Parts: sequence; structure tokens; C-alpha cells
Amino acid sequence: MLSLIIVIVGFQIISCLTINTKQECSICELDNQFNAQTNYTCYTIGLSELTICTCPDGQYLMNTRCRYCDRPNICGSGEDILCKETPTANPPGYICFCPNNQFTFNQPCSAIPTTTTQRPTTSTSFTEISSDKLGSAIGNIQVTSNSQVAERGHTAQYGNGASVRGTILRTVGIHRIRIQIERMYLNRELFIGIQSISGDSISCPGYNFDNIGFTNCATTRASGWFGNNKIAVFGQHYNSGVSSNQYYNETYEQFYITNDIITLIINCEDATLTLQNDRTGKEYRMSVDHGTYSYGKLPWILYINLFYPGDKIRLLSSENI
Repeated sequence: MLSLIIVIVGFQIISCLTINTKQECSICELDNQFNAQTNYTCYTIGLSELTICTCPDGQYLMNTRCRYCDRPNICGSGEDILCKETPTANPPGYICFCPNNQFTFNQPCSAIPTTTTQRPTTSTSFTEISSDKLGSAIGNIQVTSNSQVAERGHTAQYGNGASVRGTILRTVGIHRIRIQIERMYLNRELFIGIQSISGDSISCPGYNFDNIGFTNCATTRASGWFGNNKIAVFGQHYNSGVSSNQYYNETYEQFYITNDIITLIINCEDATLTLQNDRTGKEYRMSVDHGTYSYGKLPWILYINLFYPGDKIRLLSSENI
């Protein structure tokens, strides 16, 4: 009789543990990124009124959301260490942004080999000629030539862009990045600028592309220049036909064309971006408020969007400057 009672009680407990998408699961903060498809789930235990929120690595929390980046010191300790959860990346997990412009995937900053590097201890107006590399991409983009070249696939879907980011996070100083436009279809939509790592890209399952914007799936709140007659600030587009804005007071025109060499100057001290064109000798400047909105805050990272199939850029090393 005793063994029969244990079986029944065990069955009753198990039967009360159910996947739930009702109001009780709001505490798990599931959305278009954190959901069952990315292995973030919610269970409720009816008899005890508990809500269990799970993470992809098999851990769970009761009555609070489960996130890697909420765990104490998952990336290490220190104000200059940041954590970014990446549920839709491949592989999924989290990124740790570490000191000295380095980052790790799914492991703490302590996993990076220790090196001795002299860096400024205060915020000053030093200028650095950057030797950035191209890193993570969204959409049909091939990164080649020791991570210096990005090219949109020639068979890519027309009508949606694809993006690639640099690998260096910038929080202080003035940084110059030299870029050659090797191919830009119709000299139109190729975009060069920056993105704040605090400003999430909006990604959705099944969307393998990325556009500059701020409202729909597969959009990024980037700031910078398109090839022709258009800019973006925090994902909002502006051109000569749109009323003036507080961020940009320069002319709207063809900013660069195929074969141009341009310099993107990222000024973290004045919160500005400057675009210089070697061929035309022209210079354009915009303000990027990094104190008001989360999607503008430092650190910034290089962001390039290749809109048309075949669009292609090359980062120029310091030897080419």
C-alpha cells in the first residue's frame, strides 16, 4: 500500500508541472528572441503557484527570468566588463566584452590570455589609426582576406540588406578607419557607420537579413552614411527631402561611389562621426548623442550594411594609409 501511495503522489506532482504561456509566464519575459525556439521556456506548478523560467544550458530560476547575463560575474568583475545575451546567434549564448577591446563567446574574460598593454588612464583626444577586422555577420555575406573584405552574396535575396560588424569596441579617443568601396550596385544603398552595443538589433527567427531601422524584425539602430543622399541616426533615415534634424547639418549628396576610399572618424570624446572622401576631398560630420538613449551609448562598434547582391568593401590596414 505504501508503494502505491508514493506512485500516486509522484504522478500528481508531475502532472502539475506544465508549459504555460499565460499571464504567469510574463515573469519569464519571453519574447521574439527569448522563447521556446531558442530554448528559453516557462513552466508553472499549479499547486504551489510557482513559475519556473529555464535557460538553454539546463539551469532554471523560480519566479524570476532566466538569463545568462543576469548571473553574477558570468563575464568577470569590473565596471569595464559587459555582457550581451545572443539567443539567436550561431552558436547561441552570450558575449563578454572585456578590457583592451577584446571579447569572448560563452566564457569569462579571464579566458583571454594575459598581455601587458599601456593604455591611457584618462579620457584624452588621442588619435588612433585603426586596424580593425570584420567579425559577426547577419545575412548572406562572405568575410575573406584575413577578415578585411566583406562581400554580399551574388545570389542574395534582393530587397533586404545584410550586415557585418567590426571587432573593436571604442569607448575613448578618436579612431580613423579607412575603407575602400570595391563595388556598390548603382552607387546607392551601401552603408558605413557605427552601432552601439547597448542598442539591440531586432532579430527574429527565420529572418536572415538586417536593415537599418528601429521598429521591425531584422533591423539595427545604426548611425552613419548610405552611398547616396541619405544618412541614418539611431536607425532613423534622413535625406534632402526630409526636414532637418539636430544631428546633421551637412549637405545631402552622393557621399561615395565604387572604387572610392573613405575614412570614417569615430570621435568618442565629442560623440561625433566624420566621413571623409579621398576622391572628392569632401568631409561630412554628424553628432551621435551617447548620453540620452541606450542605443547611442558607448562603446561603439564599426557597422557596415551591404544592401545589394555583390556589394563589396575592404578595410585598409595601416600600411595602406
